[in-house]
Amino acid sequence: AVTTEIQVPAVYNLNRAQKLLLTELTRLPAFSKLLSHLQSSAFQSAWTNYLTSPTTIITNTSTNSAESKDSDSSAADSSHSGTHLDVQPPPSGWESSTAAVPEHIRAFRVALLAKTLRPDRLPATAAAFVNAVFGPQFPMHATALDLVKIVQEESTAATPLLLVSKPGFDASTKVDSLAAALNNKSNYQSFAMGSSEGYEQADTAINSAAKKGHWILLKNVHLSPSWLLQLEKRLHRMQFHPNFRLFMTMELNPKVPTNLLRMSSVLIFEPPVGIKASMQRMFNALSPERVNKGPAERARLYFLLSWLHAVIIERLRYTPVGWAKGFEFSETDAQCAMDAIDEWIDRTAAGRANLRPNEIPFQAIQRTLEQVIYGG
Repeated sequence: AVTTEIQVPAVYNLNRAQKLLLTELTRLPAFSKLLSHLQSSAFQSAWTNYLTSPTTIITNTSTNSAESKDSDSSAADSSHSGTHLDVQPPPSGWESSTAAVPEHIRAFRVALLAKTLRPDRLPATAAAFVNAVFGPQFPMHATALDLVKIVQEESTAATPLLLVSKPGFDASTKVDSLAAALNNKSNYQSFAMGSSEGYEQADTAINSAAKKGHWILLKNVHLSPSWLLQLEKRLHRMQFHPNFRLFMTMELNPKVPTNLLRMSSVLIFEPPVGIKASMQRMFNALSPERVNKGPAERARLYFLLSWLHAVIIERLRYTPVGWAKGFEFSETDAQCAMDAIDEWIDRTAAGRANLRPNEIPFQAIQRTLEQVIYGG
């Protein structure tokens, strides 16, 4: 059957696809009054305002500031302060019945209306629907894992922290950064597992660290399932200094002893899916001090790097079309790239608050990323 376009005032400037969707929507009982409401001259101004008003980015900072439409100036800080889209609700009175309608049903109707008339607002209205169903504490967006809180408040010396990741994601950098953030580098050792030398060094270091309250990181323990059986038995017999922490990184592997998994706090890490999610994760991992450090152009270069890194990571999902081979790019590459940017910018800025565009060493940064970090 051919769907006939409905007639709405030309001032709304709806395209053909929107009119066809609107036709289907008005067939639902809850939207039976919508067409007459749109056609009414009494509500024409309100609907025009709903259809043409811009979507505003609201940034929630610690000082409760701020409404900002300048995404360029706030891009670097938004991941730390939190952002959401402020959308204007549709005019009231278009629903067939609003009596005793639950909040989540109302939110779902608004989302359907946005999908038809304002598709740019669908993410925000869908988020409002999820909020109405699951509550405001539901984690709709990926947030940075607070390892500091986990280590200081939730973990104990007798509970190993097992960081599990997919191939290509190096979770050991999380522990390195944590040790640096807590000024614990002098009491922190890491060992790569998989060789007899590594086993002997790890055994000795664990015994010493358990007495002194130091930290130990064992990398790639999935390569040593038989040794992990012995480690699990030893951990049950050992006495620990309260400050002792044992971190282990591994890829998903069914051979890892089940009892070790049960006695550990298991944290799962995996590469984000999509450009936006990858960029958000990268900025979530940055400290405000690093992002806000001068010159101002540093944060903009971080933003460009996050986009580049996200594209590189996303193309791995389409091997061999995206990349000829399955290269193991990870957050370690992004961290090295940021360090390289810092080195060049600090050397060029020499303490200044700003750099002119022609002063930024783009060629040097490009060569470093292209031939050393991501290429070579």
